[in-house]
Amino acid sequence: MKAFLLLLIFVALIGGYAIKTRTELATMPEGGDIWTVRDTSGSAANLNCAAMTAKLKERLLDPSLRISKNSHLYFVTTGGTKSSFEPRLELDVQIPRVKSGLFGRKNTMYDEFLAGIEKHCAAWPEAEGSAIVRTVEIVIQQMKSRNCGPKRLCELILMTDGLENGNREVARYLYNKNPNATPPLMLDNTMAHKSTWCGYEQMGLGSGPIDNAQTIIDRFGAMFTKPVLMEPYCTDPKQAIQARGH
Repeated sequence: MKAFLLLLIFVALIGGYAIKTRTELATMPEGGDIWTVRDTSGSAANLNCAAMTAKLKERLLDPSLRISKNSHLYFVTTGGTKSSFEPRLELDVQIPRVKSGLFGRKNTMYDEFLAGIEKHCAAWPEAEGSAIVRTVEIVIQQMKSRNCGPKRLCELILMTDGLENGNREVARYLYNKNPNATPPLMLDNTMAHKSTWCGYEQMGLGSGPIDNAQTIIDRFGAMFTKPVLMEPYCTDPKQAIQARGH
């Protein structure tokens, strides 16, 4: 009789755990998309295709990244004269759901997938200017249309040195030496679960050292409503060239 009662208690506990697990799974946010904005202007020359795929590999191998059957990678570049400086959607590809091993995601599991993206990236045209803010504004609109938010976890990766020249008001704000200068606009990235800006240490690579570089970095980051994770390089800093100035 005692054994039977213990069995009943065990079955009840297992049943309760199963119900709780199903409930948690039903309310858990699904994996969303990764939107990558790549500045293809001459000043951001070191933020190339290899750096882009290296950054993506880092994210895809992160065990905390949630990937659903409808998760996509979107690649958007800053436009040039051919697109009237409107951003270009260069690639939209579904993220493969590769099974993780016993010890997590293997370092090589996405290599073939990323090699194909890097090959595609090599054909993307260089932009004559840096309409970075306009590109981010369009991407934010698209993220909203894809229902990014608390229930669908999306990420924004911005690869740029931050030297905006497509929006005159933003450029004046960035380069203004007045310490009380205020942003002319805000970039509402609150729908992004995570926003990363990488590459600002490459500032001046294509144009030479930049005056007041740290102020430009601080002000560019301040235009985002939700704080962005700021990473100096998009790739291994040992392989990067420091040219931001002072």
